[in-house]
Amino acid sequence: MALGYQIVHWFFRFVLNIFFRDITIIGKENIPKEGAVIFCGNHNNQFIDGMMIFAYCQRESSLLVAEKSMHRRVIGDFAKLMNSIPVARPQDKVFNGKGTLKSSGDTLVTGTDTEFTKTLKPGDVLKLGAIGDYVVKEIVSDTELHFKEVPAGVFDNQKYKVLPKIDQAEIYSKVWERLNQGGCIGIFPEGGSHDRSDLLPLKAGVTLMALGAM
Repeated sequence: MALGYQIVHWFFRFVLNIFFRDITIIGKENIPKEGAVIFCGNHNNQFIDGMMIFAYCQRESSLLVAEKSMHRRVIGDFAKLMNSIPVARPQDKVFNGKGTLKSSGDTLVTGTDTEFTKTLKPGDVLKLGAIGDYVVKEIVSDTELHFKEVPAGVFDNQKYKVLPKIDQAEIYSKVWERLNQGGCIGIFPEGGSHDRSDLLPLKAGVTLMALGAM
């Protein structure tokens, strides 16, 4: 382990032992001593889950961390010391759409005061409040687009928010490079932390990462 990683590794272990009287690690002996490994975990706590991997895994691991967290003081500093890989998430880049929308009863949606060709692209998700979230299939013009599916309700003068489609090719390249070098990656496939007793739907990215490194 690099010196900076070792310092954070022991600091996290010290902090965790202060807050938790008893920490039991089960199955640690099953971790390969060399070769590529992907550690997957549930994500009940934004900070503790990653700290546990850094503190109690004897192999140096790079966690996939939300890009916005990398820009936060302290958290971002620790993440950089631990060679974390930043991941841009659509929910972190959501913005209010320009103009308003009107449904036509099928997949065609028309806009008023919109600039679809400048502000949207196929694959973006439009959030229409109670009506639901819909993926853009095709941009016809500044005032016309097609959804991939017919909206559940008729709407007019509808405000909307945009979750942009993000090209994660660079992230996959970094992950595959790390794995092909025999390194370790840590990821939380739920895509975000939560306080539910069950798992959120798992994202497919971890499967693509594993397959791409084979």
